[in-house]
Amino acid sequence: MTTNPPTGGQPPSPNQGPGDDQPTYGQPTYSQPEYGPPVWGSTDVVGDQAAQRPAGGNRAFVPWIIGLVVLLVIGGGAFAVRAALGGGGDQPAAALPAGAVAYGRIDLDPAGAQKIAALRLADKFPGFAEATGITDPEVDLRERLWELIQADEASVADIDYQTDIEPWLGSRAALAYVPPEGDAAPETGVVVALQVTDQDAAAEGLEKLMAASASAGESGEPAGVAFVADYALIAINQGAADAFAAAAETSSLADAEGFQQDVAALGEEGVASFWMSKDVYALIAGASGEDLAASGVSPSLFSTQGNLAMALRFDESYLEVAVAVTEAELPEPEGDAGSDLMVGLPESTLLAVSTTYGSEYVDQAWSQLQELGAPDGVDFDAQVEGFEQQTGLSLPEDIATLLGDGFAIAVDSEGIDGLAGMAGLADMRIGALFDADPAAAGAVIDKLVAAAGGAIELEVVESDGVLAVSPDAAYAAELTGGSLGESEAFQNAVPDAGGADFAMFFNMDALETSSLYADSVTGDIRANLDVISAIGMSGTFEDGVGRASLRVVVGE
Repeated sequence: MTTNPPTGGQPPSPNQGPGDDQPTYGQPTYSQPEYGPPVWGSTDVVGDQAAQRPAGGNRAFVPWIIGLVVLLVIGGGAFAVRAALGGGGDQPAAALPAGAVAYGRIDLDPAGAQKIAALRLADKFPGFAEATGITDPEVDLRERLWELIQADEASVADIDYQTDIEPWLGSRAALAYVPPEGDAAPETGVVVALQVTDQDAAAEGLEKLMAASASAGESGEPAGVAFVADYALIAINQGAADAFAAAAETSSLADAEGFQQDVAALGEEGVASFWMSKDVYALIAGASGEDLAASGVSPSLFSTQGNLAMALRFDESYLEVAVAVTEAELPEPEGDAGSDLMVGLPESTLLAVSTTYGSEYVDQAWSQLQELGAPDGVDFDAQVEGFEQQTGLSLPEDIATLLGDGFAIAVDSEGIDGLAGMAGLADMRIGALFDADPAAAGAVIDKLVAAAGGAIELEVVESDGVLAVSPDAAYAAELTGGSLGESEAFQNAVPDAGGADFAMFFNMDALETSSLYADSVTGDIRANLDVISAIGMSGTFEDGVGRASLRVVVGE
C-alpha cells in the first residue's frame, strides 16, 4: 500500500487524484494541475510552485533523476563491492503499475553469492581497480559519482551526499513505461521507482533536489513524487505520479500474470534485468505508421514477436546474460543433434556455430524473404527462377535438404597466423557438418560445386549419418570425433550443449596463443583480454518458450 510521510492528506483512490478529474490508471491521461507550496501527504508535489509545463518536455525531470539511477547502476558500497548491503524487501515491480509494457531494474542487493561472484570475477581483470577506483571493499562509489554529477550540473552543487542522499537511497531502482492514453505526450508514461530506506529523509532529499532545480531556473513544473511501500515513484508531473501510485496499489506489475510468467521463464533475475511486453511492438508499428511500410518492413514481423525478459548474472567463472522469450510465433526445431555436432569438433576449434533449426525453419524464412521483396515491387519469384536456371539449384527445396535436422560451421585455430597470406578457402581450416540424408545432401553439395564453376573444391566425409564438408581434406576428417566438448571453457560457455537448439562458441584461449593476436593486441587491452577464456551462446525453444544464454568465461 502507499506509505505516507507524517504530514498531509489521505492517498487518492484509483479513480481520484489531485482535483476531481484525475483519471484512473490503466493507460491514463494526465491532467496538468496547479501547484501550490509543497505539502507532503500521500502523493504531493515536491518543490516550489511552478508554471504549467509547455509541450515538449520537463527538463527539471532529467538531470538529478538520471543521476540517482546512475548512482545505483554504477554505485559503490554495493554490487560487487560489499559482502552485505542494506535493503531487501520487494523488488521494484511490486511498486509499479500492472499496465507497464517495459521495465528495467537494477538490484544492488541480490543474493549474496551473486555479489561475491561478481567481485571475484572483476578482480581477475587487471584494469578493474584502475577503472573503478575500487581498491577498498568498503568504498562508496555513489558519493564519488555524485561529486562528478555536481561538477557537471550546477543546480545541485549545494546538495550534500552524506546528509541529503545517502541516508535514504536504497539498493534497488527501476525505470518503467506505461503507454498514456489519447493525445498525452509519450514522456508522461515514464516512471522511475527508487527504493528508499527512510521515507521522511527521502521526502526531504527529493524536495531539496527539486527546489535546487527550480531555483536554477529549470523550465517546466517540478517532477511529481508518490510513495508506494518502500519506493518513491517519480514521474514527469504530480498528476502522473499520483496515478502511477494509485494504479500500483490496485494492481502491481509484480502481480500481473504475464509478467510473472515471463520472469519465471527467465529464472534468477540477477543483478539487473529487463522485461518488455510484446505490446511494445504494436506501439512501435503505430508510431512509425507509413514510414514503417515505406522501409519495406512487413507488419507480420511485429505480430510474430513475443514478450522479452533478460537478466545479468554472475558466477565466479563467467558473466552471463540470460534471455527468455514467451508467446512468440517461432517454429519448434525437430532435430536433436545441432549442438551435439559441436561437442565432437577438434579441441583446437577457434569458432563454431550450430543449430537444430534445419529444414523446418526454411519455409518460414523463405516466406519472410518474399514479403520483404513485395513493397518495393521486386518480383522475388522471377529472381529466384533466374537463379535456379543459372545454378541448377531448386529453391528453397535444396536448402532444406542440405540443412536437414541441423548443421554446424567451424573454423580451426591452426593456421590462422597465416591468415593475411591466404589466397582462398582452400588455405583455411574451415568446415561444416550437416545432420541430413547423406545421399540427398551430397547431391546438393555437388550442385553447389558445379555452380561455382571450379572456383571451390569441397571434400565430403560421411560419419554416422553426418556429412563433414571442408576445402581441406584432412580437416574434413577431423570434424567429428574430437574433444572440444570435454574442455572446461566449452562446458562453461555452452551449458547443456547436447540439449541446445542453437549454440555458438569462440575460443579466446586458442586465439591468444597465435602470433596474429600477439602482434595486433598489446598493452592494457591485451592484459584484460587475456583473462577471457571463451565466449559462448546457447539456447532452446520448447513449449512456446525460448531461452538463451550468452556467457563470457574468465580463466584464472
